[in-house]
Amino acid sequence: MGTSCESSGPIRSSQAGVALLLVLWVLILLTVIVGQFCYTMRTETNMTRNFRDAAQADYLARAGLKRAIYAIMTSDDKSGAGLNLWRVNADIPALNLAGGSYKVQIGNESGKINLNSADDDLLKLLVSGLKIARKERVTIVHSILDWRDGDNLHRGLGAENAYYTSLPEPYRASNGPFNDTYELLRVKGVTREIFENSFRDRVTVYPEEVFVGDDAYYEVRYKNEEVEPDRININAAPESLLLAIPGVSRSTTEKINRYRKSKDIDSQSVLLKIVGAKPFRKMIDYITFDYSPYYDIEVTGRVSDSRVSRSIKALVYINRGADKYRILNYTIG
Repeated sequence: MGTSCESSGPIRSSQAGVALLLVLWVLILLTVIVGQFCYTMRTETNMTRNFRDAAQADYLARAGLKRAIYAIMTSDDKSGAGLNLWRVNADIPALNLAGGSYKVQIGNESGKINLNSADDDLLKLLVSGLKIARKERVTIVHSILDWRDGDNLHRGLGAENAYYTSLPEPYRASNGPFNDTYELLRVKGVTREIFENSFRDRVTVYPEEVFVGDDAYYEVRYKNEEVEPDRININAAPESLLLAIPGVSRSTTEKINRYRKSKDIDSQSVLLKIVGAKPFRKMIDYITFDYSPYYDIEVTGRVSDSRVSRSIKALVYINRGADKYRILNYTIG
């Protein structure tokens, strides 16, 4: 009897230790499960919040786009974008709306070089800033002209079907107008690097489409009477393109930008006062003050107290006289 009582103590102690260990393991397992559950719930909550904020930011951006189109259509300013707030290349303040805000940037295709109408001199401006050999710059200019003309005879360093069909992956030249700016990547001499770094934001294929009649249909036209096709709008041009214009130095560009922050340069006399006689004489044959009916509108919508934002970039044709518009390109970022 005494022996059995003495031996039961260590057994009970061992069993209690095992039970305590099991309890600890169960507690650890429950802690992990609860922690994982909390993490999952927190993640799903954040995902739901982000989804909600993204949707709200998207609608804010859409509202900003419609507001910008309305401002352009109803403005009496010849730029179509208003004398003060809604101007091309102006720093338009963010506007609050429904628990968030949207910020609008308005551009115009008249500030770019039109691939379908630019003459030899204007195309030389396009390639003037490229850090490549002169022969390569001439190749690009000649090849652009060859690509869009209707014949199969190439200029000095240009290219026609004989060149393009001899490539490892052959194709044929357009022998007609460019359909979009990315078509430049098919032109002899234009690399992806050149296009992305120097061409993409400086070229356009518009104006080409205009509304006709009383309905919303439009027809293709490659010459638009509203815009001088072989000139660049001094108010809409990006700084990189301004610097390519003869007579325009960095200091001249600074003067132009300083003036157009508050209002448009709307005449030769105003431009003369801004830049001085010598730059004026060199640049006047390359510029215009007329706007195209094609507007680049970029809008960013943001939700208050959130990092989420949504951006919309749209190319919009606006017929102010007929109070009609058409969104031609639309990307969401």
